[in-house]
Amino acid sequence: MDIGMIVIHFTGGKPVVSRCEEAPGGMSLVPALNAADLEAQAMRVMQGHGAPLDQDGVYLCTDQLQAAAQFGPLTLPPDAITYGAARLLLYPDATPNAGWQKVNRDVKAKRLRVWRLGVGHDTRQYLSKAEVLRLLEERSVSATA
Repeated sequence: MDIGMIVIHFTGGKPVVSRCEEAPGGMSLVPALNAADLEAQAMRVMQGHGAPLDQDGVYLCTDQLQAAAQFGPLTLPPDAITYGAARLLLYPDATPNAGWQKVNRDVKAKRLRVWRLGVGHDTRQYLSKAEVLRLLEERSVSATA
């Protein structure tokens, strides 16, 4: 999960609309300010997906549920850059599409963290430039070793 991602955290038989936020040692799920008001809608979303209601888990929200959730502001890293900027740093010789796919692979492999802002098609994803440069440095050291 990415930082800023809004999900349904089903625990103790209760769906809680929550956002993934940075925490010491990883991430934590922070309930929406209006989570109690969204509980019935979250339950309908889970039932619509056929989610098991007898086990705890984390489930995707609909765009409508994400838009209805209220949270405080999400703090981006001070050096936030776009995927495009990361692609240019990490894979300057790759085509834009191939470079984006490679950055996405780095994210999926958990070599880079993503901060998400927005809902649905308006979602923007950011990376930390320091993390990108650290990954670039690690690759150059292992290439010379």
